[in-house]
Amino acid sequence: MIPNGADTKSYPFKAALAVPLKPFNKAKTRLADIFDPATRSRLAQALAIKVLDSSPNLVPYVVCESLSIRKWATGLGYRTLFNPGMSLNASLEVSVGRLQLLGFTHVVVAHSDLPFAGDLSFLALGNQIVIAPDRHLIGTNAISLPVLPAQTSRFSFHFGHHSFAAHVQEAFSLAQAPMIVKNLGLALDLDDSVDLDLAHSLGFDHLKLLKQLDIASTSGRRNSLD
Repeated sequence: MIPNGADTKSYPFKAALAVPLKPFNKAKTRLADIFDPATRSRLAQALAIKVLDSSPNLVPYVVCESLSIRKWATGLGYRTLFNPGMSLNASLEVSVGRLQLLGFTHVVVAHSDLPFAGDLSFLALGNQIVIAPDRHLIGTNAISLPVLPAQTSRFSFHFGHHSFAAHVQEAFSLAQAPMIVKNLGLALDLDDSVDLDLAHSLGFDHLKLLKQLDIASTSGRRNSLD
């Protein structure tokens, strides 16, 4: 797929999907009043697989600092960018540099807990930085960066509190006006019970997703989780 704006005469389009993951036993702690630890871990795994498998035209990578996540990812056939001991933002910056060396022209970074994530390849647009905020316009749920060989300035990630504003400011510091994408499929992430209730009201079925994860685990192979 060549998205609008990609200059195919200057470079071949090749985009990666980078999904950062932390250990599943530390995931979804704000859902502890609804799910036990084992269910929270399984839900985090199922959502991660759904996002990683969302975009056939993007090459998926798991960005991780944990050996347990690296083992989980490679066991399911995913490529990993393993950066032990690093913070999330430092790990992402190193990973983007590695992907650039591997010949990728674009990197789409997406959170792993997007229940309605569809094909994310539309975010990779030529020389355009694209940012998808959460539904509160506070956090960043996805961001797409061009990483062309001639590009010298590196984008610094600012995931954490108020990352949306920080990422917009970072783009402007690189003399780029970012494209802002407001899309429910990207804006809703499952952080707490309010998010879960909203997702359920919009048709998300976490029990179905968990059942698909169990089937995939039993069969010993990765299945797309629709």
